[in-house]
Amino acid sequence: MCECATPLHWLSVPEYEGLYEVNDHGEARSLDRVVTEVTGKKRRHRGRTLKPTILANGYHYIDFNLGGMQQRIAVHRLVLLVFVGPPPPGTEGCHGDGDPSNNHVDNLRWGTRSSNMLDAVRHGRNRNAAKSRCLRGHRLVSPNLHPSALPNRNCYACRLAVDRAGYARKVGRSFDLVAVADRYYHRIMAGDYPCYVPSVP
Repeated sequence: MCECATPLHWLSVPEYEGLYEVNDHGEARSLDRVVTEVTGKKRRHRGRTLKPTILANGYHYIDFNLGGMQQRIAVHRLVLLVFVGPPPPGTEGCHGDGDPSNNHVDNLRWGTRSSNMLDAVRHGRNRNAAKSRCLRGHRLVSPNLHPSALPNRNCYACRLAVDRAGYARKVGRSFDLVAVADRYYHRIMAGDYPCYVPSVP
C-alpha cells in the first residue's frame, strides 16, 4: 500500500486576496493576474512559488508587493494569521519543535514571549541558557544564579556589585566593580552570603 503525500491546503493572505496565497506547510505563492501599467498597457503576470529569504537566525520571510509597496512578513506569522487567526494580545508566533524553518501549521502556535524563550531553552537554542560563566569568569551554578533572571543565567555576585556601584555613583564614591564582584562571588560560593530571596510584593 503506497503512502500518498498529504494534500496542501492553500488560503488567501489577508489584505492580499487574489494576489498571494499560503499553504499549511509554510509555502507561499503569487497568483496569475493582469496588471495595468502607468502607460495604460495591461500585462499578464504568471503566478509562481515564492522563494523565502532566510535570515541568519534561521527564520524565513516572504516579500509581498502591493501597488509598488513591498512588505516583508515572517512565514511562521503568516501561516498563523491565515490558518489560526490574529494573535491574542501579548503573544507572538512560537515553533513547537524550536526549528525556525519548520513552518507547518501543526508546529506553530501563538504564545507569550516568556513561553517562547522557555521553548528556546528546552531546545538548546538560547545561548544564555548554555552559559557556564559570566563575563567576569564567575561560575554560573547555584548559589551564584540570580533566580529572577532565569532562563538567562545571570551572575548573582555581579548583580550585587552592580547594585552597589549604582549607589556609589549616586553618593560620589569611587568603586572597583570587578574587585567587589569577585569578593561577593567568593563569599556566595563559600556559603558566607545569604542566598537570593525574592521580595514579597
